[in-house]
Amino acid sequence: MGLSYTRHMEKLAQERHQMYPQRVVRQALRLNLPVPIAVVLLALLLALAVVGCSSGDGGTAASQKKAPEGTFDLPNGRSLYIECRGSGSPTIVFELGLEEPRSDVSYVQDTLAREYMTCSYDRANNGQTGKAPTPQTAGDVVNDLHQLLETAEVPGPYVLAGSSYGGFFVQLYGRR
Repeated sequence: MGLSYTRHMEKLAQERHQMYPQRVVRQALRLNLPVPIAVVLLALLLALAVVGCSSGDGGTAASQKKAPEGTFDLPNGRSLYIECRGSGSPTIVFELGLEEPRSDVSYVQDTLAREYMTCSYDRANNGQTGKAPTPQTAGDVVNDLHQLLETAEVPGPYVLAGSSYGGFFVQLYGRR
């Protein structure tokens, strides 16, 4: 019994270790969060675990800066609305789905703003943002976001969280 029991326990421990991501997802879904919010929250937690500790200044620059809010005129002639909350580093930037309102991430944004600066914005032709020529390419959206973060003086480093269609934009932003 001793040797086979030990092997059995080792096998169970290995299976538990391999199943950990699935258990985390199941636990998040038990909180009765909508699936997209649970997925975004889990992705943020993973990103913060990987990137959050890499800030060389300990987050002091971001924690001393007031969170920007309002409409900013970009160098390309467009004007975009951004709403940031909280302070701390890294700054979490939400990139929402196509025509998805900023209010969809309000709960997650407020929760994370207790420790980090969080920002959501309206892309061109959406929400409180000005009009822009259409159609827009993914490159246009990524350039707008980059210019907005610079113009609004949103402190880095950034963790970009994309929801639905916004996931494509954060991937492209990360590649540039």
